[in-house]
Amino acid sequence: MENFLQLLVRLFVIGAFAFIFLVVWYQLKPFVFHRRRKYTTLSLKVSYLTYLLLYLIMLHEYLFTPLFETNKQITDAHILALLLAGQIPSLAIFLRRRVKHHKWQYYIIFSIVNIAATLYFVLFYVNNKNLLFI
Repeated sequence: MENFLQLLVRLFVIGAFAFIFLVVWYQLKPFVFHRRRKYTTLSLKVSYLTYLLLYLIMLHEYLFTPLFETNKQITDAHILALLLAGQIPSLAIFLRRRVKHHKWQYYIIFSIVNIAATLYFVLFYVNNKNLLFI
């Protein structure tokens, strides 16, 4: 019975994460480009969607993988970096319409931030393979 409940919760979380990703996809409209800023808009949207997909996968694995199977520990700096990497790209994508001047620079900077956050998640996974994730 406990395994059935765990499976049900896991399926619910996967469904919720898929719903979040689809709502963000719908709101972001990744195939609609600005006529003057096609490439920077595309880079921001694709980098954010890649970041979000990896972030949701990381959260899922964090929730359903036992943390205490290894002697490795996560430091406070890693926790702070994970929190910042989880919040800054989302804030940037929500505030992008409020930026009036130098929009293409904003898009490029936060595309780089999205890529950096994605790379941080990948490196964190590689370094802590037995601690978190798959």
